[in-house]
Amino acid sequence: MRAGIFKAAVIAAAVMLVSCGGGDILTDEDGCIISFEDARKEASDSGRNIIVLITTEGEDSYSTPFVEAVVRNENFGEIIGNDYVFAHLDFSEQTYGKMIPGEDASEQEIKEADRMGTVIQQNYDVARLLAVQYTPSIYVFSKEGYAVCEVDYQEEINSPEEFLALLDSYSSEIGSFNAALENVRSSSGLEKVAAIDSLYMSMPVQFRIFMIDLARQVTELDKKNESGVLSNYLMAVAESDALNYFTDNNYQAAVQAYQNLINYDDSIVSPEEKQQAHYMSAYILGSSGSTDHNLIISYLDKALAACPEGENAESIRDIRDYFVSLSADSALSAEAAE
Repeated sequence: MRAGIFKAAVIAAAVMLVSCGGGDILTDEDGCIISFEDARKEASDSGRNIIVLITTEGEDSYSTPFVEAVVRNENFGEIIGNDYVFAHLDFSEQTYGKMIPGEDASEQEIKEADRMGTVIQQNYDVARLLAVQYTPSIYVFSKEGYAVCEVDYQEEINSPEEFLALLDSYSSEIGSFNAALENVRSSSGLEKVAAIDSLYMSMPVQFRIFMIDLARQVTELDKKNESGVLSNYLMAVAESDALNYFTDNNYQAAVQAYQNLINYDDSIVSPEEKQQAHYMSAYILGSSGSTDHNLIISYLDKALAACPEGENAESIRDIRDYFVSLSADSALSAEAAE
């Protein structure tokens, strides 16, 4: 049973440094890896899949009982660790202060707090991309860092053995994913494109962002769109790049990620998709807090010109009207100020 809305507050777990594989891996007091990136590196080295547990300990009714009964059981590592790399991403207020150094913190303590800040942001990005709604939530990732499935359960899990049995119930789903991924690895050219497309499109939308490297392979392997699916992956790469640039506050580059799609022939990127690209350019600027209303309007104009009768055209016109009104109000305010 799970409950509790996942909170946007980004919190760290209590940490210590342990040496593993030649590099320092952040773990909590239970010995669990707390960095998704560390877990992915460990999984890549060991060839094991990843279990990601997302909790808000002390802030919902189920996270702490699950952790106490399962993760803190003395046999947990032995039972789970043979087959999986386990990562515990906790987002509770109780441990928030672990990323904030004390007033008398040493240089090393400040350095560790800074590192925790980076880990926290990375973990939060993972949870946000997964669209986590409840805690505890459990996900299986492949050793490459691809999201495979969410582990759903309704009954209480009271031991590592019960947890392993729950994971085993997903063995068929995990096996099918691994088989499809192996088909991708063993193929080449357009056959590889078809294998990627089959796997990529079979996944939930929120999982596909973790497979962006496969999307990029399609854009390199099928530049002439012989498969007929190229635009799906050009759009996916644009969305991923724009998100990364936006997160880094590089709004111009985020806009350009979408504008790069406009240069493609309509036979590859459709007028509807170009409309979406122009609209997203305007959306990025609006979301960034830009006051250059004329530039935003220009992208909305281009969106309408790209596909005047598209199903989204009416909504775009309404948004354009809003920014035209906003621009006029700003101009009047400026004149009054003079």
